[in-house]
Amino acid sequence: MICASATANLAKRAPCGGLINRSFPTADSTAGYANTRLSKAAVFGLVGAERSLELYEAGFDAMWELDLFGRIRRSLQASTAEMQAAEANIHDVQVTILMKWRELV
Repeated sequence: MICASATANLAKRAPCGGLINRSFPTADSTAGYANTRLSKAAVFGLVGAERSLELYEAGFDAMWELDLFGRIRRSLQASTAEMQAAEANIHDVQVTILMKWRELV
């Protein structure tokens, strides 16, 4: 049935998925490695100078947006209301199609 597949697509594309994620902390990590070999000219011809350099980097970042004025909560409520309205519209279409079909039979 077309309406059943529309309902399934609506559930997949729920607009509040990103808003729910914003109410939890996010974490990010980075790592890096670099190996560099310098020429003799770069170390000014110094005898015994280290020409090979290795650089290791690691980082961590955590962020949590506080919802002091309720912006995220209200956005989530609005998205939920929009989704429920869309579901009600689909139900209305299903009822209309059913009634038209009963008139024909």
